[in-house]
Amino acid sequence: MQMSSDREAKKRGAATVGGDAVAKEITLMSVPDGEKRTTEATGRERRATVRALSDWSRHSGDSLPSFTEMRDTFDDADAWRDRFLLKRDAIPARSVFIMCGDAVRAWTAIPPVSRTLDEVVPAGVRETVCALCEAAARTSEPQSADDSYHEPSGAEIMYRCIFLPMRGAESELDYIMGAFSAKRTMDMPAP
Repeated sequence: MQMSSDREAKKRGAATVGGDAVAKEITLMSVPDGEKRTTEATGRERRATVRALSDWSRHSGDSLPSFTEMRDTFDDADAWRDRFLLKRDAIPARSVFIMCGDAVRAWTAIPPVSRTLDEVVPAGVRETVCALCEAAARTSEPQSADDSYHEPSGAEIMYRCIFLPMRGAESELDYIMGAFSAKRTMDMPAP
């Protein structure tokens, strides 16, 4: 993977995985052969994150898009199947889900709307999700991950997500829009 954290990455259809010291660029349009198992579900998952990034990029110009500027995307039920909107908090785990699509609701153990990331996101991926939320807010840049985790039952869950910072009514970064998709790849006996 190439190293990058600039605005030009989003223009190329790429996003970054944030970290304290390094940001890694992931080109969401094409994953190198052999890097991930490719399935129809993986393609749909990639399209969900790329489409969210495309909508965000179309509205961003030279600055972060605002909640108001992005409202036209909120009415697209198909696009919102894998999307969510968070009211950002200074402590990422306390960021609150304002809205989310059916696929996001199915992934969480409890209905997410009006609940925090800490309450809703499965333990196996919570730390990564909170780090991506924090990095998107800190850098004002898209942050993404393409990874897997194991549920307590032993099932492997492959996921892809992207976090996209947005301004509120004022010029402050108040919201995070994102897309999340997951697929159970296999069931294994619990350790």
